[in-house]
Amino acid sequence: MGKNETGPKDFYKLRYSAEAAALQDRIFAEVDPDYFGQGSWTSTADYDRLFDGLDVGPKHVVLDIASGGGAPALRLAERRRCRVVGIDRSADAVATATRRAGERGLSERVTFKAADATARLPFDDGHFDAVISVDGLIHLPNRPAVLAEWARVVKRGGRLAFTDQIVTAPIMNQRKFRRNMVPSYSSLRAPWIALRAVLTAM
Repeated sequence: MGKNETGPKDFYKLRYSAEAAALQDRIFAEVDPDYFGQGSWTSTADYDRLFDGLDVGPKHVVLDIASGGGAPALRLAERRRCRVVGIDRSADAVATATRRAGERGLSERVTFKAADATARLPFDDGHFDAVISVDGLIHLPNRPAVLAEWARVVKRGGRLAFTDQIVTAPIMNQRKFRRNMVPSYSSLRAPWIALRAVLTAM
């Protein structure tokens, strides 16, 4: 690795640093007056619609997959008064999310832990009333296995909700695809829309 190159661990340490968070907040707040720290271009109104679709309340526990810096999980807990457990493979993200929960007085209802969302999740069958993932699915290979794990840990009749990016530009050849890849995110610098889905477990 060259002198000016960074690996995944360096990227996430920078991504969730206090300086990066402050810069992100200034930029996003100028675009969305209702910005709550989500770190994506999905509007606050769209987040709230997704959260409301979970149909959860104070007696329910929700799992947030790839919870990142924790803003969506905290917003969900505040809006729906539910408990939330967030998991992310980045220890830096977990530390940032945990700090934010404490700052907002939500540590008793929202917790975060480091876990690999591509492996078997460290929870019992039917442990959660709902599972949510905000822009996390794009980072996870072997999606059939990932979704099967979500279905395993959610209660029968619970909700699975996620957002994902879909490329809306014409199909690209492999050379152009590689050129447009963003290595740290494994996503495309191309026109895309967010796919939002709420599914009910059988």
